Amino acid sequence: MTLPLEGIKIVSLGVSISGPVGLRHLADFGAEVIKIEVPEKGDMVRHWDNVVNGEGSVHFWVNPNKKSLTLNLKDIKGKEILNKLILDADIFLENFSPGSIDRLGYDYKNVKAMKKDIIYVHTSGYGQDGPYKSMKAFDGLIQAETGIIEMTGSKQEPAKMALSICDGVTGLFVALSCMMALKQRDIDGSGQEIDVSMFDCMVSMLGYFPFHFFQNDYIPERIGTGHHLLAPYGAYPAKNDKLIAIACASEVTWHNFARALDREEWISDSRFSSNSKRYNNLDALLEVFLPVLKTKDREEWRKTFLEFGVPCGCVNSLDEVCNHPQAISREIFKEVKGQYGNIKMCKFPVLFNNIEPLLEQPPLLGEHTDIILNKLGISEEEIQKYKEEGII
Repeated sequence: MTLPLEGIKIVSLGVSISGPVGLRHLADFGAEVIKIEVPEKGDMVRHWDNVVNGEGSVHFWVNPNKKSLTLNLKDIKGKEILNKLILDADIFLENFSPGSIDRLGYDYKNVKAMKKDIIYVHTSGYGQDGPYKSMKAFDGLIQAETGIIEMTGSKQEPAKMALSICDGVTGLFVALSCMMALKQRDIDGSGQEIDVSMFDCMVSMLGYFPFHFFQNDYIPERIGTGHHLLAPYGAYPAKNDKLIAIACASEVTWHNFARALDREEWISDSRFSSNSKRYNNLDALLEVFLPVLKTKDREEWRKTFLEFGVPCGCVNSLDEVCNHPQAISREIFKEVKGQYGNIKMCKFPVLFNNIEPLLEQPPLLGEHTDIILNKLGISEEEIQKYKEEGII
């Protein structure tokens, strides 16, 4: 089967997560992504842990379906090789602190001079301009700067999201932006310089909260698993303190919720007759329904709520998610054979009726160096010399 991005070639100087995970999505659909890595060391994410047969777990998340080429870009011979790769590339991505790529000699102006229609992608913490452009950025730091930590957690204490949510979201914008630029190039033949900022991407994910601030100077309080607009909406303890999540986003759902708990009198209670009243009387609402939830375990409630049309979900631990019946049914995790052994990996999470995305293990450090250089017309003798000189 031909994949939609076959024939698209990408040269990546991406490190860490946000840029590489964005290109992983393109590699899933057939784009040839050549990941340039430092000889002997490789991308730092290879070494954050060694949980996957000696290799880093993040590497397995962000680098499947790619090729690894080791290259010393501090040497003119290494740059000559990179120049040849750029001449044959559609997309060039760099993921360094702003200014670093300029010092290497691969700013947009220089790369465009090599390849007129190149799609050039910057991925950074705060973008290529502005007062924060030189600030170092990691997921937790962007969560802090964009308000996520301050808005998350209990009333007593803020919390960082456990997921690398900023990296993941930024990666999606990287992939989407590349696709838009490729489409624009199809239309007019032009290249593009793309500036993807983790900060900008996460501010855009604040959703409806900025509207409340701009209209009413509203600053949200931390409310744990609750919702800032709806009630009841959150995760609440059932029997044995196992949590079940409930979402009453309409009056019909609220009525069904009351009936499911066999408390139909709540529907006519003036304190709870509308969402705004329920929200303003949240303490009273919790006082009446929390004791009822404690009378049954969460699986009993899940079945009851489904019968009454109340949206709900169990608050699962990681082992419960990895063995979730829905995950098994949808085959989200697949065992992939490769140089690291048989490893369970998460596939691209969207199903198509006639496209099967790739799912191959990420490359060993420098695994494709010889193959890529051979394609560039570099002989085996030259390759061996490059290795001896520390170029590759």
